[in-house]
Amino acid sequence: MPPTDKKYPWDKRVFIGEYGFRRYHRGTQKIAITADQQAEFTRTAAAAALSWGCPFALYWQIYDNESDEGGENPSGLALINRNQQKQPAYLVHKNFYRRANDFIDRCRSDFKRNPTQAEFREEALKWLQSE
Repeated sequence: MPPTDKKYPWDKRVFIGEYGFRRYHRGTQKIAITADQQAEFTRTAAAAALSWGCPFALYWQIYDNESDEGGENPSGLALINRNQQKQPAYLVHKNFYRRANDFIDRCRSDFKRNPTQAEFREEALKWLQSE
């Protein structure tokens, strides 16, 4: 979107509506990437969005709703699979939100304010790169 003179709480006015990484080749149960690779790709995508200044990036999908009845032909995109098992990419998000909330709480306690976008981005990139 073009720059504007209106004040917004974020630098960019474009967000990523959905991102995710398929673990299985479509229509088969043949593995395309491992669960650990999916988590690494998730960290990389989140870091790229943060580095660019993207205010929101939404992961597709939390629960598996693409498998056939009985769990056949999974996509492996879900953070929580059909067996209710939390995948490593789920833990990337869980740990990120825990660290984010802790950081915001510390800023509010120590400085009586929310972190700036730049402060948050700097810390968030450290978290994603340290896992």
